[in-house]
Parts: sequence; C-alpha cells; structure tokens
Amino acid sequence: MNKDDDINDLLAPYAAGATQFVANSSTIQAMIDKGLKLDEPVHESNEEYIARIFDERKKVAAEVIGKLPKKPNIPLPPILSLYDEISECILFGLNGAAISLTAVLVEFAIKHAIVDRNSGVEIYDKAEWNRVEKKELGPVIAEAEKLKLFNEDGIKQLIKFKNNIRNPYLHYNIKEITKDVIMKEAVAYNSVTNKIEKKYNLKAEDNPFLWELGKRKVDEETVLIAFRFADSVVRALFLRTPTQTTT
Repeated sequence: MNKDDDINDLLAPYAAGATQFVANSSTIQAMIDKGLKLDEPVHESNEEYIARIFDERKKVAAEVIGKLPKKPNIPLPPILSLYDEISECILFGLNGAAISLTAVLVEFAIKHAIVDRNSGVEIYDKAEWNRVEKKELGPVIAEAEKLKLFNEDGIKQLIKFKNNIRNPYLHYNIKEITKDVIMKEAVAYNSVTNKIEKKYNLKAEDNPFLWELGKRKVDEETVLIAFRFADSVVRALFLRTPTQTTT
C-alpha cells in the first residue's frame, strides 16, 4: 500500500453507500493533499436533470398527497391559492418553503377576517386593508383577540405558532430551528492524525455542520403540523369550526 492510497483505503468502508459528506474547505484541501481521490462530478443534460428530479419528487408526492388538508369550500381565491402553493411545495419536497407559506396563510387569513369584521364581508374597504395589511402578526393576533375571532385557547395556539414556527422560519433562524437535533453517531476523519474517530450524540446547536441536515429533518416532521394548523385557523375564521391544538 503506497502513501497516496492510505486515505482512500481508510475512508472506503465508511464512504460506501454514504449520501452525505460534510467538511470545511481547509479540511477537504488537507485530505486532497494526503492523496484523497474525488470522483468526477456527473454532468447531466437539462433533460436528464429534470427527468431525475421529477422521478424523485413523484415518489415523495405519492407518499404524502393523502395527508394534505383539503381546501375549504370558501369563496376566497387568495386563500385557496395559498393552499395550492403550499400543497405543491410539499409534493415537490420543498418543506421549508411550505412551512413559510403556512405562516403567510395564517397571517393573511386573520387579516382578511379582521377586515371583514370591521368593514362588512360584501364591501371592499381599501382604507381598512391599508391599515391592516402591513401590520405584524403579533398586533394582528392582539386585534383578533379584541374582536373575539378566536377563543382563549385559539389565541394561545396562534401565539405558540408565531413563536415556535412562524418567526424562526420566516427569519431563517436555522440554529433555533435545529436546536433539538442530535446526531446519535457519526464517523469523523481527523486530518491531523489521519485517523477515523467515532462521534456520538452530536448536538446541532454546537455543530453548525449539522444545521442543513438537521433542518431538512425538522422540516419534514413539521410541515404537516404547520399546514394542518393553518387549515384549522382558516376553518375557524370562515367556516366557524374550532381551532385545533396542533403546534
């Protein structure tokens, strides 16, 4: 075994079947300097890329489509359009984008209900929309409480959604989003000692290299919870059904 093969033989058992490789640029360069051989990137045509992506997404869509909330029977095209956008994001595996849009749906639905209450459902009140449209969600929830659009529990759930889902996602607070993520076991290469080390119980909040992987998992676990909560808000406002405790 020559020197240049050492690192490749060392990593081979761990690289087989691996789907993720995380390292900073200096570590990668150190590994290359030790003889690491990297596979050439696969170059796909646009048609090949599109075909592969759609095939992968079709599998995701088939698994999740039956779990999505159905659009309510309400004559509000902007709200129903948001249902379509959220559903399409989920079907294409874009869970982070879908969660952000659930926050938009919740906020827009409450604002619409406030304008309806203050102006009359059949009247377009431009001035009232101007007053409400640019308000932040916190003051909007407070106004909805004054107008008794939700019961006490509904207001608590809205505040919880705002603090735990809406704010972290719209501000992309990735450290906050992944604070509870723990990787139970990982294989780490030490470029100084040229040794493989096992790592256990790695917390994402202490290891930024886990943020992206961790967020994808959190997104997957959160997206239906967020969408169902947003749906319950819409139904409470426009179909007069109780809000659900889902956050």
